[in-house]
Amino acid sequence: MIEIDLKNNLHKVLLFIGIVSIFMFGYYLTPNKGFYDRMLKTRIEENYNGKVLEKYTDSSNHCTPMLKLSNRNIALENTFWDEVNIKDSIVKIKGESFITLYRKDRTKIIFDYEKYFEKLSKKNKPK
Repeated sequence: MIEIDLKNNLHKVLLFIGIVSIFMFGYYLTPNKGFYDRMLKTRIEENYNGKVLEKYTDSSNHCTPMLKLSNRNIALENTFWDEVNIKDSIVKIKGESFITLYRKDRTKIIFDYEKYFEKLSKKNKPK
């Protein structure tokens, strides 16, 4: 009769499942085309507008660049956050992939998330 050491095999199975889970989770969070596509989809669903009252970094959220608008706070990518000034007006329409920034001098600046994430996707492509 063959004796099976269930306790030892259970440890091996759990270890295997743990390792596979870590690799899958790591792949999901690794900057790749799928990652940037998910980020773009999230940004497209956003909807906000208002006057910029304050710029700050949220130290409790990995120093995320933030804008305080007249009606809410929003997170932005560093590259666009640097372009924003206090008292600018900002508009993001749900379903659109871009943000429009209006300056006091009537200058209009467009930040296109689709182009931004495409550029990052190409930059971080495995070699």
